[in-house]
Amino acid sequence: MLLVCVLLITNCASEDNSSNLNVQPTAEAKSWFNNHEADYNTSILQYIGSLQWENAIVSDGKDGEVIEVPFTLKENLSTSDEKGKLYNDHHRLVFIKNEPNNFKMYYVQAFTESESANISDKNYSYYSIKDNFNGQIFIQDLSSNKSNAFQFKNGQKTQPSLTAKWREEYYDYTFIGYWSEGGTFSPIKLLYCNGGSGSDDGGPTYGGGPIAGGGGSGTKNPTETTIIIITDPSFSNNPCLASIFAKLGGSATFQKYLSNFDGNFSVANLKLSASSTISNGVNAETSPPSNYLIDISFNLNNLNRPGLDVARTFMHEMIHAEMFRKLLSLSSVNGEIDATKLNQMLTQHNYPGLYDYYTRYGVNGMQHEQMAAHYMDTIISFLRGYDSGLTQSQYEAIAWAGLKGTASWNALSEAKKQSITSTYNSWLSTGSTQCN
Repeated sequence: MLLVCVLLITNCASEDNSSNLNVQPTAEAKSWFNNHEADYNTSILQYIGSLQWENAIVSDGKDGEVIEVPFTLKENLSTSDEKGKLYNDHHRLVFIKNEPNNFKMYYVQAFTESESANISDKNYSYYSIKDNFNGQIFIQDLSSNKSNAFQFKNGQKTQPSLTAKWREEYYDYTFIGYWSEGGTFSPIKLLYCNGGSGSDDGGPTYGGGPIAGGGGSGTKNPTETTIIIITDPSFSNNPCLASIFAKLGGSATFQKYLSNFDGNFSVANLKLSASSTISNGVNAETSPPSNYLIDISFNLNNLNRPGLDVARTFMHEMIHAEMFRKLLSLSSVNGEIDATKLNQMLTQHNYPGLYDYYTRYGVNGMQHEQMAAHYMDTIISFLRGYDSGLTQSQYEAIAWAGLKGTASWNALSEAKKQSITSTYNSWLSTGSTQCN
């Protein structure tokens, strides 16, 4: 792996002293990581197989001591772009102390231009890059998830024009996935979307440039998320839908699902639209991904009901969209779900739950079954957060709307079914028909 510290076995006393001096900062970084790993909501930490603390590289310079820890990925996973054009990847976690007893943490990844490149020594570090290195280095701030990419030629960062081909290619996604024996890369989850080359915006750098200092526009609150949602005029110009969507900005549950379509990190885009041609009795439809786009379309003829019921439709369809997004992450071919690839991923890479629903109900039929079996508490919690004035039985009855006929519904007693239906109809008949 990249940057594994190769210590030459010699009698040189300075080498022994250098190794001993690395123990204290490495131990401190390890202790901090063990106490703070759970604070980070970032994909790469989920896939680390083994952190090689014994091979940590400690370098010193104007930003202080920097501890770099090589690691391997789980289960023969690898990383590349979606088309599999990047190869020979190597990984490190980088720790820089930014205040007493606290560190900033970064993910560093390198792709070389040569499959046989030997970059497993300490000459590749935060402060310097070996003079024969040709390739690309990506670095991600794990607090803000901001990323930058750098091209190196003979150990020097290149600074191409804005129209240079390699720079255009940097505005792309890096996925984690599997290489097949035939050399095809199958992405399963997006790690990050890099922010382009260079550090003019104050973002993280590597190989002789400051990460910890600089500040500027490259820093942002880790709780802030830039979410790009496409809203069709048919949706945004409808007062009911626009007002409900605005109110959902205060729903932590809804926003959690919406953030999975973050414009920087999602494998798909989300579009919200509306139509008057959707079948009667259908409140909304969520379309399977097409060209990386998932469309939720609301029935304009079914908005004469309480705002909470319309909000429930929002949440119901958002769960559909999230399910499609997960399936796309496993099986994307040109931004669509490929059934053959999906079946292969589910059978070969240990997704027993998804595989069970998929084989029993198919790509579309599985979603309501999953929702009824595993998402009822989520929907009820969402409803209570949107309107706290109802009873538990009313929340439960509203949550079941749209999920009748599933195996979970059919497993209920007839008395329970009748109670749920009666409670929902009673609430609906007495509630406001205004979407508010």
